Amino acid sequence: MTRIVDYFFSIGSPWSYIGFDSFVELAANNYVEIKPYLTTVVEENGGIFSRNRPPTQLLDARPETLGAPSKGLILKKPR
Repeated sequence: MTRIVDYFFSIGSPWSYIGFDSFVELAANNYVEIKPYLTTVVEENGGIFSRNRPPTQLLDARPETLGAPSKGLILKKPR
């Protein structure tokens, strides 16, 4: 029986962008099929669009929480 992981992501999410390659590698190494679901930000459920986030929630505010420096990633400040 094929094991399937439902993968919910948003093209506007820095978390989806940064973690995608690692997720695909993890799935491949464990013989798991990925079933992708493209999502949108839903404000009614507590989601906040990037342009409306307070500075402490922006990607460039705390890149160390993403593990970016340890992976050698360069994070550019949003415009």
